[in-house]
Amino acid sequence: ALLDLDGMVSEFISFGPKTITATEGAAKGQTSTIVAPANTSVHTIVHGESIQLTGGVQDCRWVNTTASFSSLNQGQRLERASRTVDRTHRTVWINEIYFESTAAGELERIELCGVAGTNLTGYYLEYYNGAGGGGGGNCGADRGASMGTSTTHGGGMGGKDNAGNGCSSYGRVVPVINSTAMNTLEDSGGGFGFQSVAPAAPLGNGPINGVALVGPDDTVLEFLSFNGIFKATDGAASGMVAVNIDAQSSPEKDGSLQLRGGPGWYTWIRGASASWGARNDGQYLGSIRTTNSSVLRVQTVVTPGWSGMMDHLINTFETKSRIKVEQVSSFDTYEKMDMGAADMVISHYKKDDGRSSTRRFIMTGQGEWPRFLYSNGGCIIGPKDDPANIRNCTDATEALLRIARTPGAVLRVTNIAESNFTINVLREAGGPELTAEPSSWLQHVEPPNGAGDGAMVVGAESAGAYVMWGTVPFLKFLERHPGVNMEILVWEDQILHHPMVSIVVRKEAFPDANIEAARLFQAHLLTPESQGYIKSFRMPGWDHPVWFPRGVDNLGHKIYAPYDGEDPDNDIFVSPIKVSSCEGGNNGDMDGSESNNNNHNNAAVEVFTPLTPLRMHQSRGGVLDVQLHVRAAQFVSEPMTLMTRSYNGTFPGPVLRLKRGETLKITLVNELAGISTGTFWSSGGDTTGGMMLPNVNATNLHLHGMHIPSTPYDPTQRTCGDNIRCIVPPGETLVFKYLVPADHPTGTFWYHPHVHGTTALQVGGLLASALIVEDDPAELSPRMAAMPEIILMIQMLYFQSLGVITHDAIAARLNDATFSKHHGAMKNYVLVNGQFRPSVSVRMNEEQRLRVINANEVASMELVVSGC
Repeated sequence: ALLDLDGMVSEFISFGPKTITATEGAAKGQTSTIVAPANTSVHTIVHGESIQLTGGVQDCRWVNTTASFSSLNQGQRLERASRTVDRTHRTVWINEIYFESTAAGELERIELCGVAGTNLTGYYLEYYNGAGGGGGGNCGADRGASMGTSTTHGGGMGGKDNAGNGCSSYGRVVPVINSTAMNTLEDSGGGFGFQSVAPAAPLGNGPINGVALVGPDDTVLEFLSFNGIFKATDGAASGMVAVNIDAQSSPEKDGSLQLRGGPGWYTWIRGASASWGARNDGQYLGSIRTTNSSVLRVQTVVTPGWSGMMDHLINTFETKSRIKVEQVSSFDTYEKMDMGAADMVISHYKKDDGRSSTRRFIMTGQGEWPRFLYSNGGCIIGPKDDPANIRNCTDATEALLRIARTPGAVLRVTNIAESNFTINVLREAGGPELTAEPSSWLQHVEPPNGAGDGAMVVGAESAGAYVMWGTVPFLKFLERHPGVNMEILVWEDQILHHPMVSIVVRKEAFPDANIEAARLFQAHLLTPESQGYIKSFRMPGWDHPVWFPRGVDNLGHKIYAPYDGEDPDNDIFVSPIKVSSCEGGNNGDMDGSESNNNNHNNAAVEVFTPLTPLRMHQSRGGVLDVQLHVRAAQFVSEPMTLMTRSYNGTFPGPVLRLKRGETLKITLVNELAGISTGTFWSSGGDTTGGMMLPNVNATNLHLHGMHIPSTPYDPTQRTCGDNIRCIVPPGETLVFKYLVPADHPTGTFWYHPHVHGTTALQVGGLLASALIVEDDPAELSPRMAAMPEIILMIQMLYFQSLGVITHDAIAARLNDATFSKHHGAMKNYVLVNGQFRPSVSVRMNEEQRLRVINANEVASMELVVSGC
């Protein structure tokens, strides 16, 4: 029994004289089909023979003959591919062929393909036929090219793959389109035209034949042979050796030899159905596509197409925009995108899964930064009797705990990166009960063809096990196999969902792509109407969501501030990470120690931990009104952890961005432990002003580098300006108000506490962030305005003395309990945006603007770009 990708029986055959009925296994209950060789009535095979298929698609049959394992059976005709050169740099090329290897050859036919509008005047085809001028077979081959057995074809060749005595030209055919004087290729879609050409009289073919495409200046553009190699002895291709397509025999009656694939890897195959006058099936011509603003090509992974969810979204877009959308769904999404198959792609957002990855497509400059569109649902599937009672659990961790606690219950998970990550998150959330090893309740399986195989469900059903899979593929599987005794039990937990993004191709990589239409369609998918439809979409047999709209519109809320570079009003996100172009070197660690990664081979530096963009607050209507909560929080960045102070629980705090002439209002809420003195102003003349000890958790704000009036504390308004004598005791709140002068310099600044006596403790404990006074567009050059911007907030956790007191020593001296619980080596950790040793990559020849802040109160920093 042969099983398909879903684990179902595709073919069940038996070799004896009678049928059999399977009593177990995948074919249980099914009756076999007898393999009856047409050339024998005895089902006995002697040593060295086999029962094998012969013939073509329309006349295949079983025969008993010499075994041919690992090669084509005798007389078998299958689609056969042979690589050839990239055609897309040519204006016109041969795209499809039909020939007959018989002497008659009435149906010889050649199709030309080329850029629409190309004038074919002066082009012609020169035929070379295997029967020779008198039909005597003089243009032959001792052996056809790439054929392993000796076959008598005539005397033209010297041997396998060698040009022999040669063949003469049989005649020429001039392609004429509609008998018009213009004789130009008409656009048949996508900016290309097709024209088939047939000779006026039969060629009288022999065992091999060929054709040369000749341009107006008598230059041979292509010289192809269909079933062997020969050298032309006259005509336009005189002295040239033909490139063999290796067809082995003439195509099926309704078929043809066709070019398929895309730029860089076109192949000739034997197509079962001819496609005269149109693109061949599986052919992509995007790299020289003439832009058609009324057509948009969208490539997607299979699930959006399978579910039918995209149909309505495409229809509404076409009605509104008058732009036709051509959607193609496939498993090899990015292989097709590499060939210029579409103007935009919709796929899972995978960091990296080899050559076919979202990340690689973006980082190699082929696609714009991805836009999160929606998530497709994942689920836990199980037997309908649900022995672990997980049905309708909204928390997947709880479902796993119930499975682990049920004797004999098992969850099967495919052993791939995404599934492993998901299951590990759920196990960690469940604690020791789920993380304990060995775990008899969890099985990692290796399906035959990846995570999309229904074989997992079939295997789980027979074992009474649970399985984790995608909602859409499982529902489509049920449509094909409704008798399966499995159903979706857990689906609501968002950890099971898989984000999908849209990527518009870059103009630099695909100059003829319809970028404008792609961006319009992308915007259409992100409208509330489209997102609402996505949420309400249902599939047959499942009255619950299978697609989940994106959840980033809440970034406009103060609590969920947008990332650096993202404008929630205009819905724009600028990539903070670009393609790596630096070369490896022996770079020291950021703590001054030498790295063990000695990269002396000039290989590109691998991106391990991309730099995290900082959260950002942007002014609106001339005012930036924010709340900063000073609270204790755990800082975690491999290889160490620490309890310290934070703004809003992040390290660094949020970036504040505003313009000259605008008002900055910061409500500073001190949530640190301690006793409030009720004092917000120090009037003392000494440097401590009563603010140093014992109140180590008193704090305030200073705008570092800003030229702001030093407004004192106003007890009636409970406000203060940039004055270090303003203090906020633990448990208290104070409003800091600043008016940025209209003539204030634009640039990069930062904010931090400046309470005398505890500044080093609090700033050294990472309590700081960036403040940006935006550039005036009129003063910014177009070159600067076009540069992506990255903020680099450099801080240092200081435990190894460089000549001044260390942070832990300060905390001990001040009896500070907040800066505590340090885990990791007691050395100095230089952090960028709160990360230890992150990476920022830059695309070759790209300019980026880096805003660099040394927010470390201990030492100056020397910045070095190593290896570039």
